Amino acid sequence: MGEEPRVAWGNFVVIPVEAERVVKSHPTGVHPASGAPGPVVVRRRPPHATTLWSRVKRSPAALLGMLVVATLVAVAVFAPWVAPYNPSEQFFDGLTLEGRPLGPNARFWLGTDLLGRDLLSRLIYGARVSLLIGVAANTAALSIGTLFGTMAGYFKGWTSIVFMRLTDMMMAFPALILAIALAAILRPSLWIVALVIGMVNWVWIARIVYAQVLSISGREFIDAARVLGVPTPRIFWRHLFPHLLPTLLVWGTLGISTTVMFEASLSFLGVGVRPPTPSWGGAINESQSYFLAAPWLVAFPGIAILLTSLAFNLVGDAMRDALDPTLRGRG
Repeated sequence: MGEEPRVAWGNFVVIPVEAERVVKSHPTGVHPASGAPGPVVVRRRPPHATTLWSRVKRSPAALLGMLVVATLVAVAVFAPWVAPYNPSEQFFDGLTLEGRPLGPNARFWLGTDLLGRDLLSRLIYGARVSLLIGVAANTAALSIGTLFGTMAGYFKGWTSIVFMRLTDMMMAFPALILAIALAAILRPSLWIVALVIGMVNWVWIARIVYAQVLSISGREFIDAARVLGVPTPRIFWRHLFPHLLPTLLVWGTLGISTTVMFEASLSFLGVGVRPPTPSWGGAINESQSYFLAAPWLVAFPGIAILLTSLAFNLVGDAMRDALDPTLRGRG
């Protein structure tokens, strides 16, 4: 006998059969009588978050990435208690007699910068700035991209033409140059930098969401909802958004890596977060002339950026593999 068709309904899986009864004594769904009409069996699905975690935890790389991300978040949140010194405090003994920064030592574990400030403290507070901008900018990019992609894919017609041509126009501009121009006009601050990065990073998300909504909106259950008079906002929230959620989760994770590097690039070019606010890109910018004489000033901020980007990429890749139905059951 072939496998009986299953119908998903909420958190349950319903197996339709000929008999209109439920065999409570057989919760596994296996009928004891061979060849007899099968029962209607209702099985409860495991919660989606549980199944996602069960797939992600099988990847050592994903667990390593999650550990690094959790450590970075903890360091950023508890920066005032973790950092050994105030990041803006200048120490008289933080420079050599010739006025050069000190290398790593027992007091300053990662050395000091050009003004005699503790580099470790500045990196710890820089993690707070980088993660805050990364989350805020990526949230803005996801919101704008999802709005544009959903509207264009669902309503089609002139709405699709206008939104997608605007997206194409934004994609025609080099993202970094556009961000530099916007940052120069808007006088950068922490929130302005996050807004600028979000405004130049939403186009790829809009394209992906547009393609998905265009496919989903043509399916039978969407047509049925329209015929039944379901309001458009409810269709968006109850029927479209659950299908977009896996994609948004993956891009939300991978996008933080991109925005952290974007913020570091802007700060390195002098149009990001303004001093004396500590920033990883700003630390590299301030110390680039001492690259040979004091390589730790560039190496440690660069390592922090590398680890953060790598960790979020590992987590994002694992979530993509776990949520991709074509990859389930492999490995």
